[in-house]
Amino acid sequence: MKSLITAFCLILVCGQTSFVLGNDRSGKTRGASKSTGSSKKLVWNANPAEEGISCYNVYQRIDNGSETPYWKKIGTAREPAFTVKGLKKGPNTFAVSACSKFGESPRTELIVTR
Repeated sequence: MKSLITAFCLILVCGQTSFVLGNDRSGKTRGASKSTGSSKKLVWNANPAEEGISCYNVYQRIDNGSETPYWKKIGTAREPAFTVKGLKKGPNTFAVSACSKFGESPRTELIVTR
């Protein structure tokens, strides 16, 4: 299970020029986001093959102001990429976890996009 705790780095790729940098667990800046319309393509570093990752779960933080914020699983990807559609304008927060025969890793640190 320890190998599942590998930190992920999201590189959010879309279509304009406003960037928000993300940090991996080592504190190194590893990714950026670009905003565009109502969709974002999330791309992150894959875990090493020897970890046996079968999929990645993608989460979005839901904070509508009227209840306690929570994480909502919005999809599963077999490859280290996922396109989120139908986003509201403004900041959106995502996280990713890895899955293997040993279970699901903790989610990444918060990745906020605009």
